[in-house]
Amino acid sequence: MNLVQEVKALHTENAEKDKQIAHLERRVMDLEQSSRMNDVIITGLHIKPGSYAHAVSMENGEPIDLDVNGH
Repeated sequence: MNLVQEVKALHTENAEKDKQIAHLERRVMDLEQSSRMNDVIITGLHIKPGSYAHAVSMENGEPIDLDVNGH
């Protein structure tokens, strides 16, 4: 293969790779957008310091007595 043909082949390969990159970039943007659609933002809550375990053991604002096994 002469030099001109080799350069043309490289340009063709480059163009194909550019198309593939553009396609993959669009795919990443679509995936990021769909993941953001599932996000939930909650505002206006007053958070008191405490542990998560204590928070989940509360029922109607009153602590629940749990045994060692969490029952």
